[in-house]
Amino acid sequence: MGRRDFLNLLIGSAMLAWGGLTTAALVKVVTPPARRLDGSAKLEWLEVGPISTFSETPKPVAYGDETVYVYRLNGKLVANSATCPHVRCVVRWDQAKSAFRCPCHASAFDKAGKRLYGPATRDLWAQRLRVQGDKVLLGGGTPAV
Repeated sequence: MGRRDFLNLLIGSAMLAWGGLTTAALVKVVTPPARRLDGSAKLEWLEVGPISTFSETPKPVAYGDETVYVYRLNGKLVANSATCPHVRCVVRWDQAKSAFRCPCHASAFDKAGKRLYGPATRDLWAQRLRVQGDKVLLGGGTPAV
């Protein structure tokens, strides 16, 4: 194999790998958390703790391979995905700013999960909650939207 053929093979392989990675990243960005590509739920209802453990301060809880914030908002228990809809980085609750902030590209969301600014074009994905007795159950794998 000559040098030119080797370089063509190398460049072609690199382009193929880049295309595959780009496609995988795009699919990950457009697929909401806790959902498979076919739209079915990853998880059924999952107990995340007693209702008394959730306050006005968002508490991160593990939900399969995702993180979800569960907290009280205006007296009501709510849950929002911690996954930024921009490129799927995990947002963090900033108590001082009273907002969820994405460390990757500086998107910010208010306490209700509504987009404030940044490159994200939509709100955080709301997750379904259910209370049974004093237990809080998260989602059935399906975003509330």
